[in-house]
Amino acid sequence: MNGMAYRSEIDLALNEMISDETGMKFQSLAVVHAQKKWPQLVACERKWDGGLDAHANGALESDGKGIGLASSIDATLKKVSIDAEGVKKHYPDVQVLIFSTPKKVTKHTEANWAREILEQFGLRLVVVSREEFISWLRAPAQSDICRELGIAPAMAQELEPALKRAQDAAKEIADDWDRAYRKAWRPLINLSAVKLNDSGNPAEAVTTASVGASLAEGQRIILEAPAGSGKTTTLVQFAHRILFTQGLPFLVDLPRWVSSHRNILSFIAEYPPFAERGLDAGLLWRLRGEQPLTFLLNGWNEVSIASAEAADAAVRDLERNFRAAIIIVATRTHRLIPPLRGAFRVELNPLGREQRNEYLDLALGASAQGLRVRLDSSRILDTITRTPQAA
Repeated sequence: MNGMAYRSEIDLALNEMISDETGMKFQSLAVVHAQKKWPQLVACERKWDGGLDAHANGALESDGKGIGLASSIDATLKKVSIDAEGVKKHYPDVQVLIFSTPKKVTKHTEANWAREILEQFGLRLVVVSREEFISWLRAPAQSDICRELGIAPAMAQELEPALKRAQDAAKEIADDWDRAYRKAWRPLINLSAVKLNDSGNPAEAVTTASVGASLAEGQRIILEAPAGSGKTTTLVQFAHRILFTQGLPFLVDLPRWVSSHRNILSFIAEYPPFAERGLDAGLLWRLRGEQPLTFLLNGWNEVSIASAEAADAAVRDLERNFRAAIIIVATRTHRLIPPLRGAFRVELNPLGREQRNEYLDLALGASAQGLRVRLDSSRILDTITRTPQAA
Protein backbone atom coordinates (compact mmCIF):
# COMPACT_ATOMS: atom_id res chain seq x y z
CA MET A 1 0.00 0.00 0.00
CA ASN A 2 1.26 3.43 -0.97
CA GLY A 3 0.18 5.18 2.21
CA MET A 4 0.28 8.73 0.87
CA ALA A 5 -1.23 11.63 2.77
CA TYR A 6 -4.48 12.98 1.40
CA ARG A 7 -4.31 16.11 -0.70
CA SER A 8 -7.24 17.82 1.03
CA GLU A 9 -5.57 17.45 4.43
CA ILE A 10 -2.35 18.97 3.09
CA ASP A 11 -4.37 21.81 1.55
CA LEU A 12 -5.89 22.50 4.96
CA ALA A 13 -2.48 22.49 6.66
CA LEU A 14 -1.08 24.94 4.09
CA ASN A 15 -4.12 27.19 4.51
CA GLU A 16 -3.53 27.24 8.26
CA MET A 17 0.07 28.30 7.63
CA ILE A 18 -1.17 31.13 5.44
CA SER A 19 -3.49 32.27 8.21
CA ASP A 20 -0.48 32.37 10.56
CA GLU A 21 0.55 35.92 9.75
CA THR A 22 4.13 35.43 10.96
CA GLY A 23 4.72 32.61 8.47
CA MET A 24 7.18 30.96 10.89
CA LYS A 25 5.65 27.49 10.54
CA PHE A 26 5.85 27.64 6.77
CA GLN A 27 9.41 28.97 6.91
CA SER A 28 10.50 25.82 8.74
CA LEU A 29 8.73 23.62 6.19
CA ALA A 30 10.26 25.55 3.28
CA VAL A 31 13.78 25.13 4.66
CA VAL A 32 13.33 21.37 5.16
CA HIS A 33 11.98 20.98 1.62
CA ALA A 34 14.76 23.09 0.10
CA GLN A 35 17.51 21.23 1.95
CA LYS A 36 16.22 17.93 0.61
CA LYS A 37 16.22 19.33 -2.92
CA TRP A 38 19.41 21.41 -2.57
CA PRO A 39 21.43 19.71 0.20
CA GLN A 40 24.13 22.41 0.17
CA LEU A 41 21.73 24.94 1.74
CA VAL A 42 22.34 25.85 5.38
CA ALA A 43 19.50 27.31 7.46
CA CYS A 44 19.91 30.92 8.58
CA GLU A 45 19.05 32.30 11.99
CA ARG A 46 15.48 33.54 12.06
CA LYS A 47 16.45 37.06 13.12
CA TRP A 48 18.97 39.30 11.40
CA ASP A 49 19.15 36.84 8.51
CA GLY A 50 19.66 39.48 5.81
CA GLY A 51 16.50 38.40 4.04
CA LEU A 52 17.29 34.68 3.54
CA ASP A 53 15.97 31.59 5.32
CA ALA A 54 18.78 29.38 4.00
CA HIS A 55 22.03 30.01 2.13
CA ALA A 56 24.59 28.02 0.14
CA ASN A 57 27.82 30.04 0.12
CA GLY A 58 29.21 30.55 -3.37
CA ALA A 59 32.76 30.17 -2.06
CA LEU A 60 31.95 26.51 -1.34
CA GLU A 61 30.36 25.82 -4.73
CA SER A 62 32.38 24.52 -7.68
CA ASP A 63 30.94 27.20 -9.96
CA GLY A 64 31.21 29.94 -7.34
CA LYS A 65 27.47 30.63 -7.53
CA GLY A 66 25.72 31.05 -4.19
CA ILE A 67 22.11 30.01 -3.67
CA GLY A 68 19.60 31.72 -1.41
CA LEU A 69 16.20 30.63 -0.11
CA ALA A 70 13.49 33.12 0.82
CA SER A 71 10.02 32.00 1.88
CA SER A 72 6.80 33.91 2.38
CA ILE A 73 3.07 33.44 2.73
CA ASP A 74 2.79 36.61 0.60
CA ALA A 75 3.16 35.51 -3.03
CA THR A 76 3.60 38.75 -4.96
CA LEU A 77 6.24 40.21 -7.25
CA LYS A 78 6.65 43.07 -4.77
CA LYS A 79 7.60 40.61 -2.00
CA VAL A 80 10.03 38.74 -4.27
CA SER A 81 11.60 42.07 -5.27
CA ILE A 82 12.08 43.07 -1.62
CA ASP A 83 13.78 39.73 -0.94
CA ALA A 84 15.95 40.10 -4.06
CA GLU A 85 16.99 43.59 -2.97
CA GLY A 86 18.04 42.23 0.44
CA VAL A 87 19.99 39.44 -1.18
CA LYS A 88 21.97 41.85 -3.38
CA LYS A 89 22.79 43.93 -0.31
CA HIS A 90 23.76 41.18 2.14
CA TYR A 91 24.69 38.16 -0.03
CA PRO A 92 26.72 39.34 -3.05
CA ASP A 93 27.73 35.72 -3.83
CA VAL A 94 24.12 34.63 -4.48
CA GLN A 95 23.16 34.29 -8.12
CA VAL A 96 20.15 31.99 -7.73
CA LEU A 97 17.19 32.99 -5.52
CA ILE A 98 14.68 30.31 -4.53
CA PHE A 99 11.32 31.73 -3.48
CA SER A 100 9.00 29.33 -1.61
CA THR A 101 5.34 30.02 -0.87
CA PRO A 102 2.29 27.99 0.21
CA LYS A 103 0.17 29.92 -2.29
CA LYS A 104 -0.46 29.06 -5.93
CA VAL A 105 1.90 30.55 -8.49
CA THR A 106 1.36 29.56 -12.12
CA LYS A 107 4.24 28.83 -14.47
CA HIS A 108 3.20 31.87 -16.50
CA THR A 109 3.45 34.10 -13.44
CA GLU A 110 6.75 32.52 -12.44
CA ALA A 111 8.20 33.25 -15.89
CA ASN A 112 7.12 36.90 -15.65
CA TRP A 113 8.62 37.24 -12.17
CA ALA A 114 11.85 35.55 -13.26
CA ARG A 115 12.25 38.00 -16.13
CA GLU A 116 11.68 41.00 -13.84
CA ILE A 117 14.07 39.77 -11.14
CA LEU A 118 16.79 38.96 -13.66
CA GLU A 119 16.51 42.39 -15.31
CA GLN A 120 16.40 44.37 -12.04
CA PHE A 121 18.75 42.39 -9.80
CA GLY A 122 20.68 40.00 -12.02
CA LEU A 123 19.36 37.03 -10.05
CA ARG A 124 17.96 33.81 -11.49
CA LEU A 125 14.63 33.08 -9.80
CA VAL A 126 13.21 29.64 -8.96
CA VAL A 127 9.68 29.56 -7.50
CA VAL A 128 8.51 26.67 -5.31
CA SER A 129 4.76 27.04 -4.82
CA ARG A 130 1.77 25.18 -3.44
CA GLU A 131 1.55 22.32 -5.93
CA GLU A 132 5.15 21.25 -5.38
CA PHE A 133 4.66 21.22 -1.62
CA ILE A 134 1.50 19.12 -1.99
CA SER A 135 3.24 16.57 -4.22
CA TRP A 136 6.20 16.42 -1.88
CA LEU A 137 4.14 16.02 1.29
CA ARG A 138 1.97 13.29 -0.24
CA ALA A 139 4.96 10.97 -0.56
CA PRO A 140 5.24 8.32 2.21
CA ALA A 141 8.80 9.50 2.95
CA GLN A 142 7.35 12.71 4.40
CA SER A 143 5.00 10.94 6.85
CA ASP A 144 6.92 12.25 9.89
CA ILE A 145 6.70 15.82 8.60
CA CYS A 146 2.98 15.37 7.93
CA ARG A 147 2.47 14.14 11.47
CA GLU A 148 4.17 17.26 12.85
CA LEU A 149 1.84 19.39 10.72
CA GLY A 150 -1.22 17.65 12.16
CA ILE A 151 -1.86 15.63 9.00
CA ALA A 152 -2.97 12.08 9.79
CA PRO A 153 -0.15 9.59 9.23
CA ALA A 154 -0.26 6.91 6.57
CA MET A 155 -1.90 3.66 7.63
CA ALA A 156 0.50 1.22 9.28
CA GLN A 157 1.26 -1.84 7.17
CA GLU A 158 -0.07 -4.18 9.84
CA LEU A 159 -3.55 -2.67 9.34
CA GLU A 160 -3.79 -3.80 5.70
CA PRO A 161 -5.59 -7.06 6.65
CA ALA A 162 -8.14 -5.01 8.61
CA LEU A 163 -8.69 -2.78 5.57
CA LYS A 164 -9.31 -5.89 3.46
CA ARG A 165 -11.84 -7.17 6.02
CA ALA A 166 -13.56 -3.79 5.99
CA GLN A 167 -13.75 -3.84 2.19
CA ASP A 168 -15.26 -7.34 2.35
CA ALA A 169 -17.83 -6.10 4.87
CA ALA A 170 -18.63 -3.07 2.69
CA LYS A 171 -19.14 -5.36 -0.32
CA GLU A 172 -21.47 -7.60 1.68
CA ILE A 173 -23.56 -4.58 2.64
CA ALA A 174 -23.60 -3.27 -0.93
CA ASP A 175 -24.75 -6.67 -2.17
CA ASP A 176 -27.46 -6.78 0.52
CA TRP A 177 -28.71 -3.33 -0.46
CA ASP A 178 -28.68 -4.33 -4.11
CA ARG A 179 -30.88 -7.36 -3.38
CA ALA A 180 -33.20 -5.30 -1.18
CA TYR A 181 -33.73 -2.41 -3.60
CA ARG A 182 -33.43 -4.15 -6.97
CA LYS A 183 -35.05 -7.44 -7.98
CA ALA A 184 -32.48 -10.00 -9.08
CA TRP A 185 -33.85 -10.14 -12.62
CA ARG A 186 -33.79 -6.38 -13.09
CA PRO A 187 -30.77 -5.25 -15.13
CA LEU A 188 -28.54 -2.28 -14.39
CA ILE A 189 -28.21 0.59 -16.83
CA ASN A 190 -26.37 3.88 -16.62
CA LEU A 191 -28.82 6.67 -15.87
CA SER A 192 -28.64 10.12 -17.35
CA ALA A 193 -28.53 13.09 -15.02
CA VAL A 194 -27.88 16.81 -14.90
CA LYS A 195 -25.75 18.97 -12.66
CA LEU A 196 -27.69 21.83 -11.10
CA ASN A 197 -26.32 25.31 -10.56
CA ASP A 198 -26.62 27.28 -7.33
CA SER A 199 -30.14 28.32 -8.29
CA GLY A 200 -31.21 24.71 -8.82
CA ASN A 201 -31.38 25.04 -12.61
CA PRO A 202 -29.86 22.52 -15.06
CA ALA A 203 -26.24 23.39 -15.88
CA GLU A 204 -24.49 20.33 -17.36
CA ALA A 205 -25.63 16.95 -18.68
CA VAL A 206 -23.87 13.97 -17.06
CA THR A 207 -24.43 10.25 -16.48
CA THR A 208 -24.24 8.26 -13.27
CA ALA A 209 -21.30 6.40 -14.82
CA SER A 210 -19.36 9.60 -15.49
CA VAL A 211 -20.08 10.93 -11.99
CA GLY A 212 -18.98 7.65 -10.42
CA ALA A 213 -15.80 7.52 -12.48
CA SER A 214 -14.79 11.06 -11.53
CA LEU A 215 -15.32 10.85 -7.77
CA ALA A 216 -12.45 12.78 -6.25
CA GLU A 217 -10.98 13.22 -2.81
CA GLY A 218 -12.96 15.56 -0.60
CA GLN A 219 -15.86 15.72 -3.05
CA ARG A 220 -19.39 16.39 -1.83
CA ILE A 221 -22.44 15.50 -3.95
CA ILE A 222 -26.16 15.82 -3.37
CA LEU A 223 -28.02 13.26 -5.51
CA GLU A 224 -31.65 14.22 -6.11
CA ALA A 225 -34.54 12.39 -7.79
CA PRO A 226 -38.20 11.48 -7.25
CA ALA A 227 -39.16 8.16 -5.65
CA GLY A 228 -38.28 5.11 -7.72
CA SER A 229 -35.84 6.97 -9.94
CA GLY A 230 -32.77 4.98 -8.97
CA LYS A 231 -31.10 6.99 -6.18
CA THR A 232 -30.39 4.02 -3.93
CA THR A 233 -29.32 1.77 -6.79
CA THR A 234 -26.97 4.52 -7.95
CA LEU A 235 -25.40 4.67 -4.48
CA VAL A 236 -24.90 0.90 -4.62
CA GLN A 237 -23.27 1.24 -8.04
CA PHE A 238 -20.96 3.91 -6.62
CA ALA A 239 -20.07 1.58 -3.73
CA HIS A 240 -19.17 -1.25 -6.10
CA ARG A 241 -17.08 1.09 -8.27
CA ILE A 242 -15.17 2.36 -5.23
CA LEU A 243 -14.52 -1.19 -4.04
CA PHE A 244 -13.23 -2.10 -7.50
CA THR A 245 -10.64 0.68 -7.17
CA GLN A 246 -9.62 -0.57 -3.69
CA GLY A 247 -11.47 2.15 -1.82
CA LEU A 248 -13.67 1.74 1.26
CA PRO A 249 -17.32 2.87 0.88
CA PHE A 250 -19.88 2.99 3.69
CA LEU A 251 -23.55 2.77 2.70
CA VAL A 252 -25.55 4.43 5.48
CA ASP A 253 -29.27 4.65 6.15
CA LEU A 254 -29.25 8.33 7.10
CA PRO A 255 -32.49 8.48 9.16
CA ARG A 256 -31.44 5.41 11.20
CA TRP A 257 -27.99 6.88 11.80
CA VAL A 258 -29.41 10.23 12.98
CA SER A 259 -31.92 8.56 15.30
CA SER A 260 -29.15 6.41 16.82
CA HIS A 261 -27.41 9.56 18.20
CA ARG A 262 -24.07 7.84 17.61
CA ASN A 263 -21.03 9.01 15.69
CA ILE A 264 -21.02 7.56 12.23
CA LEU A 265 -18.22 5.01 12.65
CA SER A 266 -19.79 3.64 15.84
CA PHE A 267 -23.07 3.29 13.93
CA ILE A 268 -21.37 1.57 10.97
CA ALA A 269 -19.39 -0.75 13.26
CA GLU A 270 -22.67 -2.17 14.56
CA TYR A 271 -23.64 -3.46 11.12
CA PRO A 272 -23.28 -7.27 11.37
CA PRO A 273 -20.80 -7.55 8.44
CA PHE A 274 -18.42 -5.19 10.29
CA ALA A 275 -19.10 -6.48 13.82
CA GLU A 276 -18.61 -10.11 12.76
CA ARG A 277 -15.19 -9.23 11.34
CA GLY A 278 -14.01 -7.54 14.52
CA LEU A 279 -14.07 -4.03 13.03
CA ASP A 280 -14.97 -1.55 15.76
CA ALA A 281 -15.17 2.25 15.41
CA GLY A 282 -11.62 2.79 16.67
CA LEU A 283 -10.20 0.42 14.09
CA LEU A 284 -12.28 1.88 11.25
CA TRP A 285 -10.99 5.34 12.19
CA ARG A 286 -7.42 4.16 11.61
CA LEU A 287 -8.02 2.69 8.16
CA ARG A 288 -6.59 4.89 5.40
CA GLY A 289 -6.22 3.42 1.94
CA GLU A 290 -4.79 5.16 -1.09
CA GLN A 291 -8.27 6.64 -1.46
CA PRO A 292 -10.05 8.32 1.45
CA LEU A 293 -13.21 6.87 2.97
CA THR A 294 -16.48 7.30 1.10
CA PHE A 295 -19.79 7.87 2.90
CA LEU A 296 -22.92 7.17 0.85
CA LEU A 297 -25.87 8.51 2.85
CA ASN A 298 -29.36 7.50 1.77
CA GLY A 299 -32.68 9.13 2.63
CA TRP A 300 -32.12 12.75 3.68
CA ASN A 301 -35.76 13.49 2.81
CA GLU A 302 -36.97 10.71 5.13
CA VAL A 303 -35.59 12.36 8.27
CA SER A 304 -38.48 13.44 10.47
CA ILE A 305 -39.18 17.10 11.15
CA ALA A 306 -38.34 16.51 14.81
CA SER A 307 -34.91 15.14 13.80
CA ALA A 308 -34.10 17.74 11.14
CA GLU A 309 -31.82 19.77 13.41
CA ALA A 310 -29.98 16.63 14.56
CA ALA A 311 -29.56 15.51 10.93
CA ASP A 312 -28.12 18.87 9.99
CA ALA A 313 -25.63 18.73 12.87
CA ALA A 314 -24.69 15.11 12.13
CA VAL A 315 -23.85 15.83 8.49
CA ARG A 316 -21.86 18.92 9.46
CA ASP A 317 -19.89 16.89 12.01
CA LEU A 318 -19.22 14.21 9.42
CA GLU A 319 -17.88 16.76 6.97
CA ARG A 320 -15.70 18.41 9.61
CA ASN A 321 -14.28 15.15 10.99
CA PHE A 322 -13.56 13.59 7.58
CA ARG A 323 -12.32 16.44 5.43
CA ALA A 324 -10.73 14.15 2.85
CA ALA A 325 -13.73 11.82 2.58
CA ILE A 326 -16.07 11.63 -0.39
CA ILE A 327 -19.61 12.30 0.88
CA ILE A 328 -22.73 11.70 -1.21
CA VAL A 329 -26.24 12.32 0.12
CA ALA A 330 -29.21 10.89 -1.80
CA THR A 331 -32.57 12.57 -1.37
CA ARG A 332 -35.82 13.39 -3.05
CA THR A 333 -36.09 17.07 -3.91
CA HIS A 334 -36.52 18.69 -0.52
CA ARG A 335 -36.90 22.18 0.88
CA LEU A 336 -33.95 21.56 3.20
CA ILE A 337 -30.72 20.98 1.29
CA PRO A 338 -28.07 18.83 3.03
CA PRO A 339 -25.40 21.10 4.58
CA LEU A 340 -22.42 20.06 2.47
CA ARG A 341 -20.00 22.89 1.74
CA GLY A 342 -18.94 23.11 -1.89
CA ALA A 343 -21.26 20.26 -2.90
CA PHE A 344 -22.63 20.05 -6.39
CA ARG A 345 -26.17 18.83 -6.94
CA VAL A 346 -26.98 16.10 -9.42
CA GLU A 347 -30.54 15.37 -10.47
CA LEU A 348 -31.38 12.01 -12.04
CA ASN A 349 -33.41 12.26 -15.23
CA PRO A 350 -36.43 10.09 -16.08
CA LEU A 351 -35.63 7.28 -18.48
CA GLY A 352 -35.54 8.32 -22.10
CA ARG A 353 -37.25 6.07 -24.61
CA GLU A 354 -33.96 4.61 -25.78
CA GLN A 355 -32.89 3.91 -22.18
CA ARG A 356 -36.21 2.25 -21.41
CA ASN A 357 -35.94 0.09 -24.51
CA GLU A 358 -32.38 -0.87 -23.55
CA TYR A 359 -33.66 -1.83 -20.11
CA LEU A 360 -36.49 -3.96 -21.57
CA ASP A 361 -34.12 -5.69 -23.99
CA LEU A 362 -31.76 -6.61 -21.15
CA ALA A 363 -34.63 -7.79 -18.93
CA LEU A 364 -36.82 -9.59 -21.45
CA GLY A 365 -34.65 -10.34 -24.44
CA ALA A 366 -36.53 -11.07 -27.68
CA SER A 367 -39.91 -10.90 -25.95
CA ALA A 368 -39.40 -7.20 -25.23
CA GLN A 369 -40.48 -6.14 -28.73
CA GLY A 370 -44.20 -6.52 -28.12
CA LEU A 371 -44.07 -4.62 -24.83
CA ARG A 372 -42.05 -1.82 -26.43
CA VAL A 373 -44.76 -1.37 -29.07
CA ARG A 374 -47.50 -1.21 -26.42
CA LEU A 375 -45.62 1.33 -24.32
CA ASP A 376 -44.74 3.51 -27.29
CA SER A 377 -48.32 3.59 -28.48
CA SER A 378 -49.87 4.53 -25.11
CA ARG A 379 -49.20 7.97 -23.65
CA ILE A 380 -50.22 6.84 -20.16
CA LEU A 381 -48.07 3.69 -20.18
CA ASP A 382 -45.20 5.61 -21.73
CA THR A 383 -45.32 8.19 -18.93
CA ILE A 384 -45.55 5.80 -15.97
CA THR A 385 -42.67 3.60 -17.18
CA ARG A 386 -40.08 6.37 -17.31
CA THR A 387 -38.59 5.45 -13.93
CA PRO A 388 -36.30 2.45 -13.43
CA GLN A 389 -38.56 1.07 -10.68
CA ALA A 390 -41.65 1.24 -12.84
CA ALA A 391 -39.88 -0.22 -15.85
